[in-house]
Formats: sequence, structure tokens, C-alpha cells
Amino acid sequence: MAPKHTPDSAAPDARNREAAELLLEELEGNGLEVCKVPGLEGGYVRVPVSVNCGWYRRLCCQWKKSRRRYPKARTIIKRVHTVAALRRIIAGNFSGVYAQRLQPFIEEGEREIKEVA
Repeated sequence: MAPKHTPDSAAPDARNREAAELLLEELEGNGLEVCKVPGLEGGYVRVPVSVNCGWYRRLCCQWKKSRRRYPKARTIIKRVHTVAALRRIIAGNFSGVYAQRLQPFIEEGEREIKEVA
């Protein structure tokens, strides 16, 4: 009996891999960096020098975790796990939770690749 062929177990095609490579390059090329500057009321204030790429910010916003004691939104997404998942996708392994979470962004990258071609 042949194994059931589902989208989750399907090997990504060349466009999936190419889109994943572009996402990985963009993620590794950009990152959140802040510096402290003197504040108006004394003390220091953190100011962003550079920010994460747009698709990664949208991914983090989709997967928030709630903490009652901390007023700012936090995310369950970890950059290290995202990079590892993109590398696995490029290698042909499209399994895992992060791969599923990255799927809409890979499809978005595929559309951009089609428009350029």
C-alpha cells in the first residue's frame, strides 16, 4: 500500500525552495538592533537602529503569547527556530510546526518570484 500523499508530506518544489532562500537571506540580513539614548526626563530610552524584515514582524504578530504582568506583546516565534526551519525547507524537508507557520510567507514569496519572472 502506497503512503498517503498529503500537502504536509509533499516535498517542496523549486519555487518553494527559492522563496525560502529569499526569506532566509532577508532574515539573516536584517535584525532588530536598539541603542540607548538619554531621555528627556532623565534615564535612557531604547531607540531602534534597525528593524526585523516585514514578513518576520507579521509572523511574530500572528503568534502572540499573553502575559498578564508584562504590558507589551510577546511572541512564541523564535528567530533561531525560524532560521532552522527555513534551512530544512531549502534542504527539502517541509515538516514541522515552523514550516507550517512559514507556509503563507513562502507562498507570498512564490508570487513575487512569478511576478519578476
